[in-house]
Amino acid sequence: MANEAERRADEWVNPVTMGSSYTTRARSVFVGNRDLSDAEFEDLYTYDDLAARIVGDIVDERMRQGIILSGDPDGALLDAVERFGAVEKTAEAWTWGRLFGGGAVFLGLAGSDPSQPLRDSEIRPGSLQFLLTLDRRELTPATWVTDFTDPRFGEPETYLLTLSSSGGAMATPVIHVSRLVMFGGVSTTRRRKVRRQGWDDSVLQRCWHILRDVGENWQSSVHLMKNVSQWVYKVKDLAKMVAAGERERLQTLMEDTDTRRSVFRALMIDAEHEGVESVATQNITAIPDMLHQTWLRLAAAAGMPLTRLMGMAPAGLNATGESDLANWYSTVESQGERIAIPALRKLVKIIAISEAIPGVNPDEVDVSFPSLWQLDPKESAELRKMTSEADALDIQSGVLLANDVTLSRYGKGTYSTETVIDTDFREALARAEAEAMREEMERGELTEAPEPDEAEEDAPEAE
Repeated sequence: MANEAERRADEWVNPVTMGSSYTTRARSVFVGNRDLSDAEFEDLYTYDDLAARIVGDIVDERMRQGIILSGDPDGALLDAVERFGAVEKTAEAWTWGRLFGGGAVFLGLAGSDPSQPLRDSEIRPGSLQFLLTLDRRELTPATWVTDFTDPRFGEPETYLLTLSSSGGAMATPVIHVSRLVMFGGVSTTRRRKVRRQGWDDSVLQRCWHILRDVGENWQSSVHLMKNVSQWVYKVKDLAKMVAAGERERLQTLMEDTDTRRSVFRALMIDAEHEGVESVATQNITAIPDMLHQTWLRLAAAAGMPLTRLMGMAPAGLNATGESDLANWYSTVESQGERIAIPALRKLVKIIAISEAIPGVNPDEVDVSFPSLWQLDPKESAELRKMTSEADALDIQSGVLLANDVTLSRYGKGTYSTETVIDTDFREALARAEAEAMREEMERGELTEAPEPDEAEEDAPEAE
């Protein structure tokens, strides 16, 4: 059945049911397609533009604006992050994770054994030397976590790092997993991970056969367009000419005939022995709709809007593409928060410890992404106006302090609509107010107000 599925280019197989009470639908079974090799994934990414979009567009969209660092008042940590290329290395390893099912960034630290677990106490000023991007083909599991109480039970603990230099020499040091910032592919079952040495499936594995159908349909359409109107030349004794080895004479005759047809829009032939006729034009009106349906099928398999996958404008009455863009941005932001942010936090923290920048506490540094939505100047001005009006009402009603609004809007160096309450400032302000009130009472400038119960007891009864 698997061979039949491969021959039919799909996964659904239905054996012949002649003489059986079962219907053909009841006898249909699903047979998994074959697994592509890493070399095939690499070729798809290199030579197929749609495959490259499926793999890399989420990464490119999320990482194109860079990152925002909090807890870096002077921007010195961001300069160090850029010097090490942490954002670029993260994007590259994330791409290889999606393509091959596994990617990683290796932390090149001096003065420590790479085969041992990494601890923050081992990271000294200047110890981080480099960041190296790897894919699953360069990391072979060496040992596995066997402690059942460990959250990573059953996963690789150390890897053999295999790199090929330009001279062909091989280096195979042992790397502990804590010194790698790991990236995976699609969600993969535990059994498949065991078969793949602990790695995930590629994002192309699930949709490669649909990608193949789209490519074949496109090539067939191009071939059909080239032969939409076919001319047939009738040459006397054609078979004899071929048998006699007069191929050059026949080729010269065909080239001469084609040249005269192209120049004069007419044909000059021997009326007695030769003839020419045109095959009827083929019907191609249904081709665009068929291609569009296969593109929709690929977009569904890839989890991408068709407008993004094919780079085409929204079609249809009043189509703006805002719904597709909103869904796409939601997917990109979700992937970024789940995959990229934890990896960047680990990289940035190690860089902060190694750089030992004055005024930067590695435990207080955080990483975030800019918003994917880019407002035009008019929309930005309207947003600021509405935010300012809401802030004024909150301050007037006592919900917010002016200090809260100032720090929230401009505290990060760029305008932000997110409101953050500074609890430390509020507690300090409350203590200062209580101290001022106590001092005034000690000087007799403020008389302590009676409690509500005492005031009611001292008041005369109404007649």
